[in-house]
Amino acid sequence: MSGASFFRGKIDQTAFLVGFALLLLAFLVRLVGIGWGLPNEVRQDSLHPDEHVVWVYSQQIKPTQGQFTPGFYNYGTLYLTLTRIVSDVATVYGGGGEVKTQEDQKKRIGRLIGAGRVVSALAGSATAWVVFLILYRRTAVFGAVLAGLAVAFAPGHVVHSRFQTVDVVAAFLLALSLYWATRLVPRDDCDEITPELAIRFCLLSGLFAGLSMGTKYSGFLALLALGVIALFALKSELLKKVRIKGVLAGFGVCFLAFVITTPGVLLDQAKFMKDFVYEMQHVSEGHGLVFAGTGSGFSYHILNLVFGLGAGLLVLAAAGLGRAAYRRHVWAFGLLAFLLAYYLLIARAEVRFFRYVIPMIPVLAVGFGWLAGQAHQYPERKFRWLGIASIVALFGLVLPGGGIAGTATMTSWMSLPDRRDYAGLVLKNDLAKEGDTVGLVKDPWFWSVTVFPQVAAWRAELPQIFQAMDQTSAPRVVRYLPDNFGERKDWDIRLLTELAPTFVAYTSFETEGYSRVAAMASPPAAFAAQATAFREFQELLQSDYELVYHDDLEGIEIHDLQYIRPKVWIWKRKSALTETQSSSSTPSGSSGAAAPTQ
Repeated sequence: MSGASFFRGKIDQTAFLVGFALLLLAFLVRLVGIGWGLPNEVRQDSLHPDEHVVWVYSQQIKPTQGQFTPGFYNYGTLYLTLTRIVSDVATVYGGGGEVKTQEDQKKRIGRLIGAGRVVSALAGSATAWVVFLILYRRTAVFGAVLAGLAVAFAPGHVVHSRFQTVDVVAAFLLALSLYWATRLVPRDDCDEITPELAIRFCLLSGLFAGLSMGTKYSGFLALLALGVIALFALKSELLKKVRIKGVLAGFGVCFLAFVITTPGVLLDQAKFMKDFVYEMQHVSEGHGLVFAGTGSGFSYHILNLVFGLGAGLLVLAAAGLGRAAYRRHVWAFGLLAFLLAYYLLIARAEVRFFRYVIPMIPVLAVGFGWLAGQAHQYPERKFRWLGIASIVALFGLVLPGGGIAGTATMTSWMSLPDRRDYAGLVLKNDLAKEGDTVGLVKDPWFWSVTVFPQVAAWRAELPQIFQAMDQTSAPRVVRYLPDNFGERKDWDIRLLTELAPTFVAYTSFETEGYSRVAAMASPPAAFAAQATAFREFQELLQSDYELVYHDDLEGIEIHDLQYIRPKVWIWKRKSALTETQSSSSTPSGSSGAAAPTQ
């Protein structure tokens, strides 16, 4: 629909029906596998490491009491507020029975996390509609539809749309901000931009930038697109008079929306600044070993986009945006300004999660769709092959890593039992016998094989996790812990030399980073000791144990896409020891920490 018709209450039926069809298709795709990793009969917690955190802090918000300060500001508060509202609705109307035990409570939290996932799925689906609208009447409808489908089936976008996390909602709101900014550029001869409409579009662009910022702080970068587009689009004598006024109004509304949705910036200033500074430092310093030795962030995020969007789509998208800018399309100037600034921001950081590229996917989809649309309506036959190439890229054929084929593969992974759960059942039912033990190389968490129900619990519950671990049997779960609980370390060789468990089980999450730096001739000094410990552990493990289970099925070695498909190894001791070590003691000076297993 045009901006003018929107404000006069008219609806462009084509834009509405096609856009709604894209949303519905994208939502149905995202519903398949949306139950991945939720609590089940063998595990009490979600396998996504952030979902319990989101849920816990969302419960600190109490809308009916006017309390909107969760005491957690690693990102904005809007998604936490939405999650609280949705969980309250799910509690009232979702049933689920009386909560009598801790297990009942865990199941309840799992249901509420599932409700939060639906919010992400709806936001991810609506992004396909927004991308379609950005291109509608700027190129052939064929191209606008392909752009929407590119988002609907972008594998990484689809996967993260099934998580109760901030990223997809923030990207959706950012895409809406970009849409309203592009509305400053007339789309056809009937689409006149008046001073009144220019101000309204600036305000709406600023509003959604602020809502995005209130979900995840990087949303403010959408203002770059607004400023650039206003500079080049509002050039007539009539519109020049409102250009600065409109942009300033958009900026003002952005920060007002941010403060309203994240009131802790004013009401909880000390905690806000502490968490905000921590997040900035964390991004610049790194995430432990996870991204150590991964080279340049500029190339790493290209790899993220290959798996999250598709190699073919990425190439065509870059070509499309470049071509549109070369043809002096002002809307392309604005989108490129945002894209380049955002890419520079994340590429210079030491933390390189896939989710950081999610806001780039809608913009790249616009470039892809515009190129396909232009090729489709170009009179020379040879350009029709570019349209065919776009369809091939959308299906994820020829070039690897994305499109419909990639989404189908990842969706199948999320629809099957998780490999950690499956390996845990194999260990318990097929491999272990009475009296056997299984050793963990790290503290239990989402990365662990499911060897007892509380294994994936939130890290804040670590004392309770170790208490539950001490009560396990068939097999008994052990983890080497020194007398000083705070001195425990990963890949401690004493697990093998002193505890000598019957089995050792771990996943590719637990080898992540370690295997990379251990293979370096000269590991970074900060990680040299960890590299040495990992090498020594692996050498003794391969000497004294044999590999009895290895899930070497296809997977993706990108941290937050690997959530849904880690690899699993289970090793068995080659010969039984004549005497087993004591498996439980209480360390001195543990300050109330749970009794560790030794």
